[in-house]
Amino acid sequence: MYSYFRISTIFLFFCNYLFSQKITSEIPYYKIDLTTSFLATLNLEKNEDIESVELDSIRYISDGLSIKGYVLKPKKIFSKLPIIIFNRGGNGNFGNLTPKLMLSRLSSIASKGYVIFGSTYRGNSDSEGFDEFAGEDVNDI
Repeated sequence: MYSYFRISTIFLFFCNYLFSQKITSEIPYYKIDLTTSFLATLNLEKNEDIESVELDSIRYISDGLSIKGYVLKPKKIFSKLPIIIFNRGGNGNFGNLTPKLMLSRLSSIASKGYVIFGSTYRGNSDSEGFDEFAGEDVNDI
């Protein structure tokens, strides 16, 4: 129980830092342009949910390694929003977090007023390090 509480507290501090502070060059990010042609490369079609969200790719440091992640959020934000930490299943390329997965599975939730953060974990999708399947890669979330 204590371990769960400690991890939850770390999530809250990270989320507070990430979303209450102005994003600077310390957290490199870029907006992914959700054009029709980009969605076609993912075999996705524009729909009401996808049109109402933004997808950003970010990089952050975990145990000295550069880790890639994604932030999916509503386009129109009028107040503080709750955040969901999406922890993908699988390891390696199986279940890997991609823009397609974020948009196809999570845009309907984000469009309802949630910010969703997902990590690719170390050793996957341009993240440094090695995937350990529930080893030190747990620190990445």
